[in-house]
Amino acid sequence: MEVIMKSSSIIKTRSLDLLQGCAVGFLSALLSNARVLGSFSPFGISFAAAIPKEYSLFSLAGSACGYVIFGGITDNSSYIAALLLVTIFKFFIHLKGHTAETDSVIQGVIASVSLLTTTVISIVLHPVSTITILLKGSEVLLCGSMAFMVSMVVHSLSSPSHEYRFVEKASFAILCTITFLSLAPLELWNFRIARIIGIICICIGMYWIGYAGGVLVAILFTIAMTLYDTNLAVSSGCLIVAAFIGGVFRPLGKIAQVTMFIASATFSAVVLGVEQVTTLDMVEVLLGSAVFFFFPDNILDRLFTKEKIPKVHRTHTDGMTSKLEFIADSLTDLQHSIEKVSNHMEAAAENDIFHIYTKTSERVCKNCGLNTFCWGAAYGDMTHALNNLTKLLRTKGKVEKDTAPFFFQQKCCQPEEFLQEINLDYKEFLAKEAATRRVVEARLMAINQLEGISGMLCEMSKELSDIIANDPKANLVVQEAFQEIGCQPKEIHCYYDKYDRLYCDIYLAQRPDDFHLEQISEQLTEHLNREMELPSVVSSDLSTKVSYFERANFRVDFHASQISNNNNRYCGDSFEYFMDSKGFAHIILSDGMGSGARAAVDSTMTCSIARKLLQTGFGFDATFQLVNLAFLVKSREESLATLDVCTIDLYTGMAEFAKSGAASSFVMRNGKVVRIECSSLPIGILQGIQYDKEEMKLNRGDLVVMVSDGALASGEDWISSELELYSQLSSKEISQKLCAEAQRRRIDGHSDDITVVAIRLKK
Repeated sequence: MEVIMKSSSIIKTRSLDLLQGCAVGFLSALLSNARVLGSFSPFGISFAAAIPKEYSLFSLAGSACGYVIFGGITDNSSYIAALLLVTIFKFFIHLKGHTAETDSVIQGVIASVSLLTTTVISIVLHPVSTITILLKGSEVLLCGSMAFMVSMVVHSLSSPSHEYRFVEKASFAILCTITFLSLAPLELWNFRIARIIGIICICIGMYWIGYAGGVLVAILFTIAMTLYDTNLAVSSGCLIVAAFIGGVFRPLGKIAQVTMFIASATFSAVVLGVEQVTTLDMVEVLLGSAVFFFFPDNILDRLFTKEKIPKVHRTHTDGMTSKLEFIADSLTDLQHSIEKVSNHMEAAAENDIFHIYTKTSERVCKNCGLNTFCWGAAYGDMTHALNNLTKLLRTKGKVEKDTAPFFFQQKCCQPEEFLQEINLDYKEFLAKEAATRRVVEARLMAINQLEGISGMLCEMSKELSDIIANDPKANLVVQEAFQEIGCQPKEIHCYYDKYDRLYCDIYLAQRPDDFHLEQISEQLTEHLNREMELPSVVSSDLSTKVSYFERANFRVDFHASQISNNNNRYCGDSFEYFMDSKGFAHIILSDGMGSGARAAVDSTMTCSIARKLLQTGFGFDATFQLVNLAFLVKSREESLATLDVCTIDLYTGMAEFAKSGAASSFVMRNGKVVRIECSSLPIGILQGIQYDKEEMKLNRGDLVVMVSDGALASGEDWISSELELYSQLSSKEISQKLCAEAQRRRIDGHSDDITVVAIRLKK
C-alpha cells in the first residue's frame, strides 16, 4: 500500500512538472511573436535565458517553434541560433548560491552575449547599413534587459511569502505588456484575441484589487496595443477610464462592476465616434466582459485570494501617493493634449462661408461671358455684394432674387441659377456647422471626464498622505474581538493619521448585529486606551466594511423639515445626512428644477451620487465635477439641480460649505448670524463646473441652517431675525418653525417646495 501511495505521489509530481513545462513552452512560443519597431523580436531568447534550467528544453522548443511559425526559419535564423547558445550556456554555468539580483544579471548577460554572437555573424555574412547595426545593438541590449526582468519575476514568484520590491513589480508589469504585445497580431473570426484577453484581465484586476488594479492592467494593455499599432491607442485608452469607473463600483458586486465597465466603455465610444472606436471594438468588450462575468466566483476567489487570515499591513503611503499624483498628472497632460489637438483640428476644418461663393462661382460663373468682368474689373463691387449677401443668409436663411443685393439684380446675367446654388450650398454649410458644434461638445465632455478623474486621483493621494503608520497591536486586538463573536475578518487595517488619530477598517463577509459592534467598540476602548466611537458601517453585495475611529470632540444635532409644493406627493427637494469613517459629518441638500416627480428624480439623483462619492473619500472638486457630468449625459432634455454641501470636522469644528446654484445658508455663531451666499450656476448647465466654497470655524452651540430657494421667496432677512429669536431651541424646533413661517410668507400667488435643514454642534 505504501509503495502504491509513493508511486501515486511520484506520478502526480511528474504530471505537474510536465504541465508546468508545457506552460513554459507555450508562453515561450507566444513571446517569440512579440515584435517592436516592426521586426525586432528578441523576447523568446530573453525568456529562455531567464527560465530555470529544468525547464530549458521546454523553453527552447517553444521559442524555436514560435520563431518558425510566426516568422519562418530564414528570417529568424539568428534568433534560433541564439536560443541554442543560451541553452548551452545555461547547462555549463551554475547559478546556485547567488542572490536573485546576481542571478538575474548573469542571465541577462547570457541572453545578450548569445544574441550578440549570432548578430555579429549575421552582419559579417550579410553586410548592412550603419543605422541597422545601431538598431541591432539596441536589440541586444533590449534582449539582456528583458532577460533580467523576467528572471526577477521568476525569483519573486518562487518566493511568494516575501514582499515584492519595486523592481519586481516593474518587471512583472513589463512582462505583461510584452505578453499583450505578442497576442496583438492574432485573430479568430476577425476578433482580436489580445483585446478580448486584455478585457478579461482588466476585469480580473478590478475584481482582485479594485479600481487601481483595473487601471494598471488597462494602462499596460494600452501601451502594448499602441506599440503594435498607433491607430489602436484611442480605442484601447478609453478602457482606462472604464476600468477606473468599473473598479469604483467593485464593492457593490460583480454585476455592478461589469455593468459600469461596459457602460463607461460605451459612453467613451459614443463620445469618440465610430472612427476611433468601432462596433467590433465594442463587441470585443462585451465578449471579454461576458467571459469574466460567467466565470465562477469561487474559482476566482481561490485563484486571487492569497491568505485566509487578516493581513498585517505595512504602510506604503509615500509610494502610493506619488503614483497617484503621477497618474493624475499624466491624465492632466492627456487632457491638455486632447484640447490642443482638438483646437488644431477645429482650425484646420473651419467652415468658412466664403467657400460657398467659391464653389458657386466655379459651377455657375466659370463659363459665363461676364466672368472676367464680375471677378476681375468689378471685383470690389462683387466682394461688397457678397458681404451683403452673407448678412441676408445669416438673418433669413436664404436669398430671393427680389431681396438680393443690387449688384446681382443689375449686373448678373444668371441671377436665378446663381442664387439657387447659393441657397443649396448654404443649407449644406449650416449642416456642417451643426455637426462641428456636436463634435466640439463631445470633445469637451471627454476633456471634462479626464479632468474629473484626475481630480479624484489627486484627492485620493492627499488622503493617503495623511496616513503616517500602522498599528500591528491594534490589528491583533480587533481580530480577537471579532473572532469572539464568531466573525472571521477578511482584512484588517489599523493606522494613525498625521493628527495621531487611530482608525480601524475591518472587511467582513457579512454584517454583524449592532449589539456586537457596540460591544467591540467598548473592548477596543479598553484595550487600546483610546475612546472609540460607534462604528460606521457600509455594506455591499459581497462584503461589509466596519470602521472604528476615535471619539470626536463634537456631536451633531440634526433635523430637517419639508413642505412640498401644493402638498404634492413628490417633493422636488432632497437631502442626505451621514457620518463617514474619518469623523466628518456631511449634509447634502439639492433642489431639482421645477417641482413634482421630475424635480424629485433630479434632486434625489444629485444627493445619492454626491453621498456615494463623499463616502468613498472624494473631495468637493471631484464630487461636483462627476455629478455635473452625470447630468450632462443623463438625457437630451434640459435637466439641472442645485447642490449644497456642508462638511463638518467633528474633531476640530472646521466647517466647509460648497454650493452650486444653491440658496444662501445661515450660521448662528456667537449670537450673530452670518450668511453663506452663492453666485454660481446649478449643475447640468455648463460643461465645466464652478462652485462657491467657504470655510468657517464652529464651536459648541453654533447653529447651521441650510434651505432650498422655496424658503427664500420673500427674502432672506427674516430668517436672520427668526434665528436670533429661536437661537436657544433645538434643531427640530428651529427647522419646523422656519419651514412653517416660509410657507406663511408665500403671498405672491406661487408655490414651491420648501426644505429647511438645521444642524447644531454639541460637545
